[in-house]
Amino acid sequence: EETRPVYALIVAKSGPKLTPLPAPKDSDELKNRNHSMNTSNGHLTAGAISMDSFADYLTLQPETDRIVVNRTGLSGDFDFKLNWTEDWGGDIPGDAAVPGLFTALQDQLGLELKADKGSVPVVTVIAVSKPDLD
Repeated sequence: EETRPVYALIVAKSGPKLTPLPAPKDSDELKNRNHSMNTSNGHLTAGAISMDSFADYLTLQPETDRIVVNRTGLSGDFDFKLNWTEDWGGDIPGDAAVPGLFTALQDQLGLELKADKGSVPVVTVIAVSKPDLD
């Protein structure tokens, strides 16, 4: 592991706008909980998702150019929706119906992405060779 730039997913000063789902009563209820994330063009519907899973999802978004680590302190699973205008390297249009990801996180969920440093796993490739196909 190495120390690298990351985004820390934190609770905004305004506080979280998320309510955790009730804790499952037993292991069967936990297994039957429908954990899901459905996304399309800046519209996310999350069902029974932990903040760790959400941070992993945010890592894969084009707006986040680094690993996102969960530092919210929020435990449990959450149902929520998030709508944002995707930024594929350009600016968010002034007439966009919804804000960019960073603003949407704060406005809709009470969360922030804060530039920070953190320990991240790193793979070092020592050598690469062409496979012998004979």
